[in-house]
Amino acid sequence: KIDDKKHLFDVIVSNVLVQDFFKLVDEKHFPEKYVKSTKCLKGTGSLCAYYSLKKVDKDLMGKTFHFIEKELGVDGEDAVGMIDFMTTLPESKLSPRGEHLVQSYIICTPEEAKDKKTLNKLKEALDRNLETLLPGYQGSLNWSIYPATWHLDGVAKTIDNEKPEIQTPIQNLYFVGDCVKAPGIGINCAVNSAFILKDLINE
Repeated sequence: KIDDKKHLFDVIVSNVLVQDFFKLVDEKHFPEKYVKSTKCLKGTGSLCAYYSLKKVDKDLMGKTFHFIEKELGVDGEDAVGMIDFMTTLPESKLSPRGEHLVQSYIICTPEEAKDKKTLNKLKEALDRNLETLLPGYQGSLNWSIYPATWHLDGVAKTIDNEKPEIQTPIQNLYFVGDCVKAPGIGINCAVNSAFILKDLINE
């Protein structure tokens, strides 16, 4: 309803941050538990890593790996991260021909993302887990960068911060973006949510 005029649609897709959705939509149409859990979701901080590599094991290309670093000395002691080889695929067109880009990240609090000592621990954890998957990767490394993010607008999945499904409790209303359950990191998560949505709509 816009300016007292109703517009009818077969499907509605929202890329508004899910935690802000009920600033725009009347929550009375949704289950109370869903509204409460969605409004309580929070963005988080993270340390990312981007590795430019001359070669990558073909068995890793297009895959995503999660890891848990135990007793890392961060909030909650353990830290969760992901290493994403989806961007190594030539069809991603994110690297020069014959080169490969690997993305990874490890979750932390916004405060930890501002602390250099903590960031060094997180960087070592990222490098260590890439080494586990790609032994000796340094010999193939062109460059690497480690941007720290103090606040992510998306939703990082943690025990207390679980991403909602793409399908909402309302028929034909869907969410897409880095706020919903879809594989990948950041923009890959957002893109994959759109692919998943396409399959849901075509079912």
